[in-house]
Amino acid sequence: MIGNLLYTESVLSTIKKELKSIYPELKVTNEEIERVLFNGVIKREINEGDESEEAKKKIAKSIKKGLMKT
Repeated sequence: MIGNLLYTESVLSTIKKELKSIYPELKVTNEEIERVLFNGVIKREINEGDESEEAKKKIAKSIKKGLMKT
């Protein structure tokens, strides 16, 4: 569940903000950050499988209900 939270817009935007504070000349999008996380940082078990799909559904439902920021 925690790994899947890393893919929410609010977390991706925070990562982007922190990267820009360290590397002001860096031009990066949330989609690029998500791709790097998916392909090289987050373990495969978090990105794939039944537990991952269930976590994604719970996160989406929480966002839809307004319980989480996007």
